[in-house]
Amino acid sequence: MEPSSHDRNLRLPGDLFRAMGTLYLRERPEACQERLARTLKRHLEAVGINYHIRTLRRQLTGTVVTVPAQVEDAMRDVILRVNGIRTNLDIERALAAAGLSVSLARRRPDYVSTERILPLAQLWLLRNPKRSRRSLAVEISGRLVDKGIHVKVDPLQVVLAGQRRTARREILQVLLELLSKQGIVSEAEARERCAELAEKIASYKEARELQSADRLMEMALAWKVQMHEPSSRRLAVLLRDTLLTHDFDLGLHRIQEALDGKVKNVRAVLLKEMEALLRDALPEGQDLAEAVAKAAGNTDRLIDLHSVDAKPIASLAKQWAAERPNSSMRQLAIRVAKTARRMGYATSHNTIQPILGGHTSKTHGFVYRAMLKQLPGHRQRVPMEHVLPSHSAETTLPYRASRTVTAGRGRSLKASSGTGVKSPKDYLLAAYPRSMTDESSAMGQPYKIVSVRRAKPPPGGKGSYWYRYVIAFEGTNTIDGCRQGGLKAVTRAVEEIVAQMNERYRVPRYAWANPSASTRC
Repeated sequence: MEPSSHDRNLRLPGDLFRAMGTLYLRERPEACQERLARTLKRHLEAVGINYHIRTLRRQLTGTVVTVPAQVEDAMRDVILRVNGIRTNLDIERALAAAGLSVSLARRRPDYVSTERILPLAQLWLLRNPKRSRRSLAVEISGRLVDKGIHVKVDPLQVVLAGQRRTARREILQVLLELLSKQGIVSEAEARERCAELAEKIASYKEARELQSADRLMEMALAWKVQMHEPSSRRLAVLLRDTLLTHDFDLGLHRIQEALDGKVKNVRAVLLKEMEALLRDALPEGQDLAEAVAKAAGNTDRLIDLHSVDAKPIASLAKQWAAERPNSSMRQLAIRVAKTARRMGYATSHNTIQPILGGHTSKTHGFVYRAMLKQLPGHRQRVPMEHVLPSHSAETTLPYRASRTVTAGRGRSLKASSGTGVKSPKDYLLAAYPRSMTDESSAMGQPYKIVSVRRAKPPPGGKGSYWYRYVIAFEGTNTIDGCRQGGLKAVTRAVEEIVAQMNERYRVPRYAWANPSASTRC
């Protein structure tokens, strides 16, 4: 008989329970089902289990087909009190003599504890490092379909993660079939192998744990600044190649999405390898945290890495060509490419020329800044209004489409769908606020925007897409608040607040419109 102690919390088929109940009533003619149910209830209460007597009645009559393992054990203990029955073997003999025998197939539960499934799944994943838990769930689902059992992949993945207490027995059988191809023929042998490889399994699980993507974005940004590399794709390729050497096969597209801030969580191994790449890129002796902080505050480099509108660059190129009728766009492209390379960025005049000709809608900020260096007397800071408000994928993917939310006094704001992690735009706004893009207008303004960043909803706040803004007064005192909406909409709203505050500061007699739409964090 299969021991119930291993799967203590499972529900077992009630055939053996009812057979033992019938045997008890035959041995005790004075007893009845009601009395037996009350006896079972008292026995369960003695071991700390509060069980309703009405449920016991239904289980004795067969109205409820299955019983918990503890209830079957309680019936077994009650039977052992009958004269002549002292052991489990005596119970089996008495059941056979009374014609109440229950076969092993009728005793086997349809569900097993996930504690039996997890070691097998972990062992299989360790032996197949290029396969994920998701791919294992797909494999099991397909094999169950061949057996006539339809279980979707998502519930299977939940089972393999240990987030359910029980699962179908067939899942355990399929895992044993998969392990048998690798020379593991039984569940007992699989458990022995798991015990031997406990350290490797633990390190494998640790590497695959999900962690917040915020730190990955911070380190990726620092690496891009240090290496003068605006492309997340190239960094994703480096990370993927490094992971493959450790038998971790993460998709290139997935890695790039994580680097661009499109996911909330990433694998711990990806963070580890990103940190290793960043340390290799830093000068000897430079601290990692210092490099991350320095990168977040490097205004020009942040703009260089960000996407900007290419139309103003084409206008500047036309202006340059008009002032130099004997020069061509090709010559200008060569000059801009050389300037960009002196700035530390890898590009060619063949890439630059279509941008100067107005054939490209967007490019990186370092191209804009290199173009500005060609104009004598022109400021070399890219105007903030020419910096695109979000990374390119957010404007192209359908599931990133904008939606309307209500903020403040019922005003409708356009809010871009977000993931709750900081994007390069957040760092850009913190280091290079929109209110400071125009140096002439910033002069003499006591109130200035310090930062606008993603934040958790304030107490009492509902919904998502909250941003925390900080306004500085004469560089000493600060005012902070929270506002709901998209990044662009919130930034504009805060700019209006700052403009009104500056106007009120200069001309006190003007009426002040209190920005009550904001909520204190």
